[in-house]
Amino acid sequence: MQVSDSWWHKTKVGKWACMQLPNGQIAPSLLMQCAGRQLSCMPTLRDRQSHNVQFALQGRVSYGEVQYHFHIKFPDNICAFTMVSCYSPPDKEFWACSLHTVWSCTYQGQDTLTVIPIQDIHTVISMIPHIALLDKDTHNLFGRLYVCDKIGLEIQAIGGFQEADDEENMLQEEQDNNERDDRDSDGEA
Repeated sequence: MQVSDSWWHKTKVGKWACMQLPNGQIAPSLLMQCAGRQLSCMPTLRDRQSHNVQFALQGRVSYGEVQYHFHIKFPDNICAFTMVSCYSPPDKEFWACSLHTVWSCTYQGQDTLTVIPIQDIHTVISMIPHIALLDKDTHNLFGRLYVCDKIGLEIQAIGGFQEADDEENMLQEEQDNNERDDRDSDGEA
């Protein structure tokens, strides 16, 4: 898409703590977890369970921790994106031993920040910490997590069920604030 240089100086970006995905799921983010806390909020392995997604990246299945969601207003449309911190590929030996069923990985932090279109997100998942084991017959699982898909998601659409939103009031308030900001910025132009 071609845009003029003057557009870049008037770019409008909205940032959200959670977003409803095209499949109806609510995708929370690290921003939501840190809302009301200090800016330097760093989750522990246990905290990392709740705001993760499976998505397509360069034609392959990937997993990442959602940092925040945002949209950009272009001259002719609005596009929604998600900033994720990608997890490592699965441990090859563990992946093979589990017959390709356990995706055991590590959190890679800010080094793997990636922007993905919201349409590329397949589902919300959990990242569960392994029990820390270390002996000569097992892998060192300290600091490792494994993917836990939402059981029954595939049949959710059959019954027409839509995931309940515990944060409904927060979402509505956030949407109202964004609309107010849009009106305020339009009045300045």
